[in-house]
Amino acid sequence: MALAASGVLHQSGPTIMTRFRWTLLVAGCVSIATPLAAQAPATPSPYAAFTQTATVPFVNGARNFAFDLSVAVTVNGHRLTVPVDTGSTGMAVSASVIPGYDPNSEAAKQFPVGWEFLSSSKRLWVGRWVPVTVQFLDTAGAPVAEAKVPVLAVSQAGICTSYVEASSGPNCPGQTLPPAPSTIGYMGVGFGREQDGQSQGTPNHNALLNITQVGGQPVDAARFRLGYVVSSAGIGIGLTAANTAGFRGVQLQLRVAPPNTVQDKRDWQQAPVCIGINTLPCQMGAFLGDSGVASMYIDSTQSLANYTEQQKDANNQNLSVPVLKPGNSVTIQFGPQAAPVAWYRFTVGQQDQPMAPPQVIALSPRSANFVNSGRHVFRGFEVMFDAIGGVYGLKWTGQVPAAQGGMGAAPR
Repeated sequence: MALAASGVLHQSGPTIMTRFRWTLLVAGCVSIATPLAAQAPATPSPYAAFTQTATVPFVNGARNFAFDLSVAVTVNGHRLTVPVDTGSTGMAVSASVIPGYDPNSEAAKQFPVGWEFLSSSKRLWVGRWVPVTVQFLDTAGAPVAEAKVPVLAVSQAGICTSYVEASSGPNCPGQTLPPAPSTIGYMGVGFGREQDGQSQGTPNHNALLNITQVGGQPVDAARFRLGYVVSSAGIGIGLTAANTAGFRGVQLQLRVAPPNTVQDKRDWQQAPVCIGINTLPCQMGAFLGDSGVASMYIDSTQSLANYTEQQKDANNQNLSVPVLKPGNSVTIQFGPQAAPVAWYRFTVGQQDQPMAPPQVIALSPRSANFVNSGRHVFRGFEVMFDAIGGVYGLKWTGQVPAAQGGMGAAPR
């Protein structure tokens, strides 16, 4: 594939490849299946060869993304409704409900100890990574796709405010976690999360990246492109020309594996964005589109002391955190600073603006720039993740006023 001067992908060489090679004239940007001009023929989609796909609907009808997005699944035949979290990686299920698994048995010790720490809620889950079969269900309860993946069979769970992401591992310093309830069900499908208390949040634990069947048929590398789309319709498993039409993509960087570990070619770093607050210079940083929380979180290398005040953390009323004051403006531009592919903007406290989160927690000065959007970003954009080519794509939904977001660069 090569990117023409117009910014549109043209196809060269074989139609079917196990891995696309993106040749970019505008660094970091990828246009996906957009026409050159009205009089020119449509450019072939880089996903034209791929036809295996399935849509997993949201069972709670979360079309305005005000709440957690939930889907129906079975784990070794046991049916669950699980929130889908694009801000974490790995599926977690109460150990007590997994058929055929006894966490107290000798047999359980063969499976590796596992843990997941959710930094926004300070929740720590501890158990073992147990291989299971996960089926994704449609509205009638019929399976539309299947994955073979280890899930975290949680035997201990609790809030751990003393957790140190770099060193605590499966332990909560100063306290013993209580036994896990039987109600835990959670599916993290994000990428690039290993550094945020999720050292085990690797692609081999992501159910959407370990699909074995679609529509009752085994996946075929020639027809199935590993990746997914998140839209108001649900989760599209497997990328095709149809479900990626109209997207523009940001090229991701492969995460380098730690020493003495195997490089996973599905393991990509977070998408680059430029984070602007009021009239401060826009700062490049990492982006996390997080369906699991309502609040936005910003880390800034610039001091934001003049723009913040203390409030109770909406996710933990026991914590007081610095938040952006009402009236401050936040602008997020996706992709390289010189050539953004998409943008959105909101004013803090303006709840009539659909993409404005209820709270913007802003920490500064920090060593690196970062933004966790919270789930409100999905009101304005559909998003896609190509796990083979390393592309994070966005498509404007048109459901939000044009003055608050769109494709290309943000207006000044």
